[in-house]
Amino acid sequence: MESMNMEAYYIAQAISGVILTLSPKKVILGGGVMKQAQLFPMIREAVGTNLNGYVSAESIVSDIEHYIVPPGLGNNAGLCGALALGVRALGSQTGE
Repeated sequence: MESMNMEAYYIAQAISGVILTLSPKKVILGGGVMKQAQLFPMIREAVGTNLNGYVSAESIVSDIEHYIVPPGLGNNAGLCGALALGVRALGSQTGE
């Protein structure tokens, strides 16, 4: 469990930096490490601790469960995104 705490800590540090730098509307975490569902609550808690009220955006303060989320398409997110980009690129070549 100690390794999970360390992973959550470092991921939360990165997310906190991104929030403070870029103010994203949502943070989507995927990939092999994030298949460990127990990391999400740990990361959300650590981000809240890191920000310590500094950011007052309602989505972060009161609804962090919907702010830091897994990809909506699960393991197919990368494949579907690549397919969508390919379709868009083909459409722009044909003038559609």
